[in-house]
Amino acid sequence: MIFSRDYENEQHILKTEVEDLKNQIVEQDSKVVNINSFVELARKYTSFEKLTPGMLHELVEKIIVHEGDKSSGHRIQKIEIYYSFVGDLESSHVVAQRTRKTPAA
Repeated sequence: MIFSRDYENEQHILKTEVEDLKNQIVEQDSKVVNINSFVELARKYTSFEKLTPGMLHELVEKIIVHEGDKSSGHRIQKIEIYYSFVGDLESSHVVAQRTRKTPAA
């Protein structure tokens, strides 16, 4: 009885793990398709002199500009870029810092 109960518990745990892994595979496959779509789109623009509004609309889904933070004495502004098909990439986070210039005496 004890072995049977342990076996049934183990089977239940393994079935749950298999379902989780299947869901992860589906999610990863979807990401691969999205990345391939983005790469295909980006190949159109491998060589360009000027960023045009059309290019920007095709390549970028949205840009979020956060409120500036002046608590450190310097203005720091966080900007997030969400690319078409691939979304938010950690490397697309930009932090802009501007210091106030003091007039020359």
